[in-house]
Amino acid sequence: MATKFRRTKKTNFDALNRARNNTSAINEAIVIDHFSRLGLTDIRPRQNVLSYHAWQALGRQVAKNATGCMITTRLPIKDDEDKTKFLIPKGVPVFHILQTVPAGSMEEPEGKSIAGLFKAE
Repeated sequence: MATKFRRTKKTNFDALNRARNNTSAINEAIVIDHFSRLGLTDIRPRQNVLSYHAWQALGRQVAKNATGCMITTRLPIKDDEDKTKFLIPKGVPVFHILQTVPAGSMEEPEGKSIAGLFKAE
């Protein structure tokens, strides 16, 4: 009988943990290049640039029409016994803290005036 593999259910805290513990220098270079082209200077991957689910784990919400930077991450695939068998690559957008607001807040994000951080409405 063949072993069944399944994707793990992604939780916000899993996303935050992966973001904080990943060591990909390639993703860092992509993030720094992307946001510096938009005029930002305070760019710290894994600190103030995180994925949608990681921001939610920190109690922040990505603002409507925010445009992220695509990076590649690897998600675990587990077998029936919850053992990680392999990792699959997946593109994930990351967002700068200026593109977020506190969860439940109706305020405008601080970076709303920076061209390129948000889609034109």
